[in-house]
Amino acid sequence: MRAKSACSTTQSQSRPHAGPGTNALPACGEAQQWSQQMKQLRALTIAVVVCGAIGLSHPAQAKDITVLGNWSLTIGPADLVGGAGTNLNSTYQSDPAQVYVTISNCARTTEKWHVNVKRTDTVWDSQLQLWVQRTGSGVGSGWLWGGGATYQQVGLTDGYFFYGKGDLSSIPIQLELTGVSVSIAPGTYSTTVTYTLVDGW
Repeated sequence: MRAKSACSTTQSQSRPHAGPGTNALPACGEAQQWSQQMKQLRALTIAVVVCGAIGLSHPAQAKDITVLGNWSLTIGPADLVGGAGTNLNSTYQSDPAQVYVTISNCARTTEKWHVNVKRTDTVWDSQLQLWVQRTGSGVGSGWLWGGGATYQQVGLTDGYFFYGKGDLSSIPIQLELTGVSVSIAPGTYSTTVTYTLVDGW
C-alpha cells in the first residue's frame, strides 16, 4: 500500500550534442527532405522526471525514500549519425550520477528494504525505451547488498531494482534512452520514473 509520494524537480540537464564534424550540404534533390527533417529534429525534446514513493508492508514503520534529480535532452541535427540522409544516434546516456536515492529513518542498521522502479508516461512513443542502473552504493551506516548494477528496462509496472539494509544516502543512478529514430514524430515526450521503497527483500 502506497503511503505517500513526492516529486522533485530540483535538477535538470540537457545532453550536449555529440554528432560528427561538419558534413557536406545535401544535393538539390535532397534539400526539401533535409529541410523537413531538420524542422522535425529541432522539435524533438525528451524529459524524464523522477519521484520517490513509500510502499511499505508495515506502514507504521518510518523508513523514507528521497529522490533528487531529473533528466532532459533535446535531440537535433548534430545527433545524426552521418549527416544529411542518415538516422539519429539511437542511444543516449545521462551522467553517471544524474539521480540520487536516499534511504533514511530505518529503525536499525539491519532493517531490510528494497527499491522498485517503474515509469508513468505523460506523452511517450512506443519506440522509446528507458533504462536505469545503479552506479554506486551510497554512503551511511547501512549496506547496499545488491541489484541494479547493470541497466534494466523501466516498465509501466514495478520492477525489482536494488536492495539493502539500514540508512544510505546519495545512491547514484544513471539513465539511458534507446530507440531514438527520425521516424519518431516531432514533439516533446515525457515520462515520470517512480522509485518505491518496500519493506524487506
